[in-house]
Amino acid sequence: MNFAMIQFYSLGISICKYIFRVYGVITMNNIAIAFDKGSLNAKLNLLQYKSIIYNFITSTGIQCFIITSLLCYLIYKYFPLKVIFFELKPFFSFTLKTHHIKFIYLLTFISMLITIYKPTEVSESDFMQLNYVNPKDLVTFPGEKRNIIYLFLESMESTFASKQSGGLFEQSLIPNLEKLAKDKENIHFTHKEGFFGGPKQMERMSYTAGASYSMICGNYIGTPGFMTTEENEKIFHPQLTCLPDITKKFGYNNIAIYGTQWSSCKQGYVFTSHSIPYQNIIDSYAINKTDVWVRDFLMFEKAKKKIWNCRKKKNHSWQL
Repeated sequence: MNFAMIQFYSLGISICKYIFRVYGVITMNNIAIAFDKGSLNAKLNLLQYKSIIYNFITSTGIQCFIITSLLCYLIYKYFPLKVIFFELKPFFSFTLKTHHIKFIYLLTFISMLITIYKPTEVSESDFMQLNYVNPKDLVTFPGEKRNIIYLFLESMESTFASKQSGGLFEQSLIPNLEKLAKDKENIHFTHKEGFFGGPKQMERMSYTAGASYSMICGNYIGTPGFMTTEENEKIFHPQLTCLPDITKKFGYNNIAIYGTQWSSCKQGYVFTSHSIPYQNIIDSYAINKTDVWVRDFLMFEKAKKKIWNCRKKKNHSWQL
């Protein structure tokens, strides 16, 4: 029984190690998404899980099992009773008995769980001081301005690509995006040279409004909990100069189109805080759909019609 319990805790330790090595720290939001079976159909989920389990077994699980078994064998064979590490009679004595080994593994398992589950947010960082660039005096436009179309993809991952391109699937779920990324005429930012990839996601950019804000402002805000405690008009730093603020200054007409309600996830405030007026926001109500979300194909049709109407207006520059 002791050996079985030790192996059980050892399995937990190896799972924690694998999660931390592959995914980094996790939050309740990550856990909820992992258990959401509605995002992909059951067959695709099964394929993905098989790949993850196989990688875990070959990279971490087998090694952990062998090392734990060898350690248990040595301890039970050569130290059947107890090991006295330090003894200073009558004041202090530290001994390790055979049946204590499982508790050491249990404590290790718990400590690793604490390590990978959302470490404290109260920490200092010089990331913004070293990397943020104030755009006010650095942006120039050519003589003939060009229109800008900015697409935001919700819950998109490079793992949806084919294995050949660095993803998880035998057959790509996003073949057109892969094709665009591989086209030498396009610019593709990736962390894996020669493969379909992208930036590492920071926690404060991992939810809808936080991601939208970071994409147009090159900055980050607090976690979703922070958004519930701040006034809507102040959350997204209206005093900061962001992309829509720059385009408005240079005579562009800014429009936002998205498939949920204006107030959902406070998404509307991202845009109204940065030079996209309320009347230029087209949300789910404007598309005559009152569900929580509008399906992508409806959104694309609405966006294409809007772009075509903008094209008809001469001497206007647009950012959508």
